[in-house]
Amino acid sequence: MCVSELSSGPRSWHRLKATIPAILGEDFGARCFELGSCGVEYEEGLEAEDWIFTAYFDSDKPIERIHTQLALLVADCEGGARARFEIDTEGERDWSTEWRDFLKPVQVSDRIRITQPWNRQALRDGEIEIVIEPKMAFGSGGHESTRLCLMALEEADPAGAACLDVGTGSGVLAITAVLLCARQVTAIDCDPVAADNARENVVLNLGTKVESFERVEVLEGSVEAVASHQYDMVMANIESRYLYSLLTPIERLLAIGGRVLFSGLMARERDEFRQRLKAAGLQVTAEHELNGWMSFTAART
Repeated sequence: MCVSELSSGPRSWHRLKATIPAILGEDFGARCFELGSCGVEYEEGLEAEDWIFTAYFDSDKPIERIHTQLALLVADCEGGARARFEIDTEGERDWSTEWRDFLKPVQVSDRIRITQPWNRQALRDGEIEIVIEPKMAFGSGGHESTRLCLMALEEADPAGAACLDVGTGSGVLAITAVLLCARQVTAIDCDPVAADNARENVVLNLGTKVESFERVEVLEGSVEAVASHQYDMVMANIESRYLYSLLTPIERLLAIGGRVLFSGLMARERDEFRQRLKAAGLQVTAEHELNGWMSFTAART
């Protein structure tokens, strides 16, 4: 589940609950915020191909008009006929603490677990735990795109590699790369709030030892900030609408034989993305799908 902190405002909110096809999840959540939502949470539905979204809107928002806009979005999607909507009112609650009850550890693989500071668990032999302080930054471990990229990272084995994490968000991929023995990791994000969150999580996981910060750095900016460098491995968990324009710059950042891990893509984008990778001089070496989301591993040849 992903929960966005509710903004301060009136003492009650419209609550719109929608069961929708999982393939529409990214677009639906983004559209809720475009229509003025002050908080969105989601979870898997009873059917694997469905997600349940609960979106909150200030009481002065035109909820019926919002419902109509969201229903039109869903109606155009395959499987939209089975969508269901419910609208009611949510009274004031202590969101500052109550949202924590929704967040649980995420077991990404047998080896990798993502958790929150209040949910730490004892480690088994060979297991690593990445502790993320959830804030507004994307990438706390629960979303399919993040889980797919983490699985691809483990599969690619960054040990000894110089790595770049593009659009680092909470820093979860960069931190995982360090814990998987990457030689050096650079994390970049255009959002200063995300960059600050990533730095906090680096300290939370790696402490303040000098050697830790010689192996990982967090920079505010895009790929232009590291244009003079080359990397053995690049991770890019980014929505496709932003990712497409970065393919050629990312290819230039890769050493010959270097690999790049892409996530944040919908399964319906598979063919188009493969074509764009080929045009950028990148060869697909692996791909994985989870609940309608895709990750790709590609190499510079």
